[in-house]
Amino acid sequence: MISCSYSHTRTFFGTGTNETYCNFFNLKLKKSIFQKSRLFGGGFFSGGFKWASFLGSELSGAVFDQTNLEKADFREAENYRIDPESNRIKIARFDLEGLPGLLGKYGIKIGKRPNQKMIRLFLI
Repeated sequence: MISCSYSHTRTFFGTGTNETYCNFFNLKLKKSIFQKSRLFGGGFFSGGFKWASFLGSELSGAVFDQTNLEKADFREAENYRIDPESNRIKIARFDLEGLPGLLGKYGIKIGKRPNQKMIRLFLI
């Protein structure tokens, strides 16, 4: 699907969904499933996605702002950018490889050991 907006949906189940430039605005989509989906350039604004699953999804360019992501699952998800200061992420699940998507705005570097490759974080 290309260029869409969801503002009246109650649940969303989209395993393998391919959504481009879709916005989810002011929705309470608790326990929604976006597993192994491609959600390019879309936005999740002022919504409730508590217990949502983004497991294994590609989220390039997706924006999360003022969104409740408590207990959401982002394991194996890629290329997301979530500002912990403007979203609720308590008890959400992330992989270590996802740290740049959470901490990028701080411009810090994260690495395991001095001899291993560093993950560079840039301002969002």
